[in-house]
Amino acid sequence: MITFLDFKINQISIFPDFIGILVVLSGCQTIALEDERIKKMIPWAYVALLTSCSQWLLSFFSNAQTSQKIGMFEYPILNTFLLIETISQMVFIILILMMMEYFIQITKENDEKDWTRIFERRKRFYFYVSVSLFILAPLIIFFPESLTILFIILSLLAFIAFIQILMTSYRVKELFREELLTIKQGEFEQTQFLKVRKKLMIIGILVISSWIPSYIKSAQMQVSEPILLPTFVAVGEDSDSLSAYVLHNEQDQGPYFSSFEGADHFTILRSPFFNVDQFQLRHETIKKLAEKEQNELVFSNGTTVDASSGYFHVFQEGKPGDDFLELIDEHTSGGEYTSTWRVLKTFNLVEEWSLPFTKELEPYFSYKWVTETQREKQNQFEKGDLITFILEPRTETAKIVSIEAPLQIRMKTETGGEHEVILSHIYIRPNITEQNMKEILMKRKH
Repeated sequence: MITFLDFKINQISIFPDFIGILVVLSGCQTIALEDERIKKMIPWAYVALLTSCSQWLLSFFSNAQTSQKIGMFEYPILNTFLLIETISQMVFIILILMMMEYFIQITKENDEKDWTRIFERRKRFYFYVSVSLFILAPLIIFFPESLTILFIILSLLAFIAFIQILMTSYRVKELFREELLTIKQGEFEQTQFLKVRKKLMIIGILVISSWIPSYIKSAQMQVSEPILLPTFVAVGEDSDSLSAYVLHNEQDQGPYFSSFEGADHFTILRSPFFNVDQFQLRHETIKKLAEKEQNELVFSNGTTVDASSGYFHVFQEGKPGDDFLELIDEHTSGGEYTSTWRVLKTFNLVEEWSLPFTKELEPYFSYKWVTETQREKQNQFEKGDLITFILEPRTETAKIVSIEAPLQIRMKTETGGEHEVILSHIYIRPNITEQNMKEILMKRKH
């Protein structure tokens, strides 16, 4: 019962499994004084005690979490700690199967055919459910949508199977109390579980085959430090804050999620491999990044995020372009921004998008001004023309880019003067999905 209870405070179990195993070990040693057959279980009890103690001690480490809740469901996190937990559980299953076989032998010796049949059925049920759960657990990482329901069903069946084991132990105790069972000296028969070595080998291969690819996949999804997704920001002196997106492998919700300089944050994507958090960067932080006073973002707990994929600029509010262009239509869809304007005064376009990081944007986006009117001089626009600015993604990678910047252009008027004018503001938010985050990590590995 103690091994079944799993109450935790701050990820630390207050009913460690090794306490229950100590009780089982003590019981085996006591019964061994009357029946030497039970001695076959004692080595396995010691192994279970060792693995469960190791598992409990490792739980004191902050990164010892082996699962996380996503929505309504618990998913495994494949790491060293989960491997130790898995070994501990497998040894515990072997111990339970040997105990069930011992109960079955006693009922056979005392000609309790009905209880023998019930105990054998319970043992088989526990064995098949436990093995199936071991095989399925890592596979759910690859096919979460397809296997989640099956995983939940098997988890419920495992709960039922363990309750049946507890019922069996209680029933054996009652049968002894009623003197319907007595211990008779004899040889400990090889259990069916230990007899069929070929089946065991096949099951072992299946378990290993399901875990190894998952560990490889998990290793591919690891990053050495949190990643700031590509961010292009140009803000005015009076702006408040803006959003930045960070990809990381941290799974706990402890101090790691402390925000940048007290700014608000929340998780927008949670998966068995990684999380993506959205943070609000304050104007002071943006200004320091823009002026190269710092090259990284720092959490309040000291964790740093490499900001090399972020481009920040603080500009003086330029002249509005209302005198030259009138906005007709503007929209953003699927990472593409377009705006259409009517020319109010003739001008030549000197720079299509006047920002410091337009070259850095080129691998992700292309941009241009187009008009239906053909001119002898390129980028010459006359009063009455309808012109359209188009910002469109070049590749799928552009889906993860965040842009917050003015549509600022440099123009030359008929009087010969050059002006920088701000026409509008462009806001493009990344389309963050588990699939495109995986693509980023895979590209970084190569």
